[in-house]
Amino acid sequence: MADRATRKVKNRAGTQKNGDRYLHEKTSGKGKIVFYSIYAGLTFLIIAATAVFLSRFKPYLASFEAGLPKYKAQEIFERYFDPADFGALYDKCGIKLSEYEGKKEFVGYMASLVGARPLSYRDVPSGDDAVKRYVVTDGVTKIGEFTLVEKGEGDENGNRWIENSFRLFYAATESIRVRVPSDSRVFVNEREVDLSSVETVITEDERNKHLPEGVGGITYTAFSLDGFLVAPSVRAVDRFGNDGNITYDEKEKTYVSPVSYELSVPDEVYKLAEGAAQSYAKYMTLDATLGAVQKYFDPSSDIYSIIKKSDTRWYTPHSGYKFESAEASEYYVYGEGVFSCRYKCDQRIITTWEKFDFPLDVTLYFRNVNGKPLVYDMVTNN
Repeated sequence: MADRATRKVKNRAGTQKNGDRYLHEKTSGKGKIVFYSIYAGLTFLIIAATAVFLSRFKPYLASFEAGLPKYKAQEIFERYFDPADFGALYDKCGIKLSEYEGKKEFVGYMASLVGARPLSYRDVPSGDDAVKRYVVTDGVTKIGEFTLVEKGEGDENGNRWIENSFRLFYAATESIRVRVPSDSRVFVNEREVDLSSVETVITEDERNKHLPEGVGGITYTAFSLDGFLVAPSVRAVDRFGNDGNITYDEKEKTYVSPVSYELSVPDEVYKLAEGAAQSYAKYMTLDATLGAVQKYFDPSSDIYSIIKKSDTRWYTPHSGYKFESAEASEYYVYGEGVFSCRYKCDQRIITTWEKFDFPLDVTLYFRNVNGKPLVYDMVTNN
């Protein structure tokens, strides 16, 4: 009986325990459902709140990203340097060159400097947080730079950085020297040089030594110009308005233009030069008398005295003579009745056994003597 009672008690105890476990399990299942429901709800709320936040914050992020200086720098680089628009940059930078070079010469210089090499850019320190600095290169040479400055609030596209400054790097180090007759006009890169505005040096022509006192001679004007990007074109116009035939003297590193003589030698001047030169030559070879010389030379001049005193007794007797290849040139009028002319020919002396050729090349200076042009000076040209 006792054992049966004990088993009953145990059974009731076991039953009680099993019931408690059932109630516990039943209660725990409901708790999990509530927990996960709350978790799912909170998760949804967080996701929804995040989505709302992002939807409102995204434009701000986009605006912030668009406002970074790197985008403005890229825009400027593409606009002015890719490909390079040196004409626009010339205006943008306010380039100031010499008065003989301008936009055309600058664009040509920069294009030649860069050639076919592509340009690129990079940011470099500016020393100011409010300024962004970018250098443009062709991989070999620094071509230019530009800067951006922050303006506080962005534009309609969100850009907070704007153009600040532009700079191009170039070297205007070429220079020229010019020497021309003072009655010439000079053009550099087809722009006329105002000689009154530059420092000049005036020099005398050697022929001036043979002119009478008070007669103006030939002078040359020399000057220098610098500050060119490239060696410029140089052109001279002579006193007649014709091409001055300017050339470059490599030894002197100077552009030089010769004297412009009269466009032609008048017949009367040719005959005077021929008569004077040949009478002198014939007198020196005993083929003419001093009287023939007097027809063309001023008897009061030094050159006449020199000819008159010349010793011609040594000259070898000959059977004949003639003049060949005669020409007159370099006719120049200095003033009223004063002029010079160059006369050249070959004087051939004929003897019994052979012939001798003597070149004659002289410049004759004439002046009016009692209304008649006579030689008052003569120079033998080498």
